[in-house]
Amino acid sequence: MTTKEAIFIFTKDRPETLNKTLDSIQHVQYTKFVIDDSVKPENLKSVSQICNEYPNCIYLGKMEFNQFTSSQGIDFPKFDFLLREVGSMEWNLGYARNFALLYSKYLGLEKVLFTDDDIQVPYLKLIEELFQSINNYQFVGANILGLVDDSALGHIATDLGINNERMLSGGFMVFNPNKIEHFFLNNYNEDWIWLFLQLKEKEYLQTGEVFQELTNPLTSYKTKVIFQEFGEIALDGILDLFKEASYDSLTQLPFWERLIEEREQYLDLLLSKAIAKEKGSYAEIIEYVKSNSKDLNAVKFKDLFEKYFYDRKLFQDLYKSLS
Repeated sequence: MTTKEAIFIFTKDRPETLNKTLDSIQHVQYTKFVIDDSVKPENLKSVSQICNEYPNCIYLGKMEFNQFTSSQGIDFPKFDFLLREVGSMEWNLGYARNFALLYSKYLGLEKVLFTDDDIQVPYLKLIEELFQSINNYQFVGANILGLVDDSALGHIATDLGINNERMLSGGFMVFNPNKIEHFFLNNYNEDWIWLFLQLKEKEYLQTGEVFQELTNPLTSYKTKVIFQEFGEIALDGILDLFKEASYDSLTQLPFWERLIEEREQYLDLLLSKAIAKEKGSYAEIIEYVKSNSKDLNAVKFKDLFEKYFYDRKLFQDLYKSLS
């Protein structure tokens, strides 16, 4: 082990879950940085206290975020596309991952593990093996047992016999910060979009197993399925172009018009299968998505990636300056 390796754990208002994860890796000697995106004051206090209870565990919350951005001259609103203060009431995971990405580059780290707060590692030597393997791959990660990393519709599709393409999960992933050329979008599927943008003509490794805490992915579906649907369509566009030499079509309206039409056909297929198998609860969720995703039009996705590629130059200039 060297000081060039570290683990970043992302948590938000789940101190008990975080405690289980830290307990599972407490005997790993790598430094652990906890990015605390909690909102509730009692959880902020609990997470900070939990970090103090474990060796080599460093807490990164609002104060640390503001100290870092100030010290590096990261101005707002210039970098609003990249960062937002941790502790936001809204979805913040993409911004939190960008904070960790920039922080790891600033520290001069060469091997970093990103893991979510609900991942437990039964075989600790796996982390060391992944850090060794990153010398030969762009990304390495483990197979996730327990709750599969997928959207509500993705879980429904799997149960109905439709398997969608998936790969490494941002929930447990190792990479070299010095080989990164892209930043995370702050939307659902931010990890897969980030990975595929950087994997052209490069390889990844998926080996070993970790366990993600079990929850019901369909609970309170109305609060998340449309948000997830936006990320699913964005990822569909990336996957559609992955084997090509260019992602230029991501900024072209006809491309997204075709993708939207194909997604609508996919939802129709999903609904027909749910009805045929008498899965009424599945059909209800699919129909809700169909009825409430009308605003997810081709223009939104074209604009998303036009802005992304424009902002990417600002990110790269900042990223290279960190030391």
